[in-house]
Amino acid sequence: MVLVNGIENIEAIMLLLTRNLGRHGLRVNQKKVAVWTVKQLQKHRCRDIQAIFAKAGDNKSPPFVRSFVDAYFSLSNKQITGLWNGGFFPLLNRLLSPRWSGV
Repeated sequence: MVLVNGIENIEAIMLLLTRNLGRHGLRVNQKKVAVWTVKQLQKHRCRDIQAIFAKAGDNKSPPFVRSFVDAYFSLSNKQITGLWNGGFFPLLNRLLSPRWSGV
């Protein structure tokens, strides 16, 4: 993932990236290149739902857990499958994994 302030120089950045990666035997898969706005990326990565657990311990607070679960279940199947890594596992891991740490 490459983050830039604007798309004015995107072609030059991609050329530099391609050249530098090529020196190490790596390639850019042009089929996977996408340009997103900040809002689109935040939606794709479910930042609004993940922000419910903003502070340490929020994942152990029943009201926050309930809000997280409600927000997750408000998504349609179509929305979930279009999200980052298929949507299901990243959010489920965010809900459950911290509760298992140290066990």
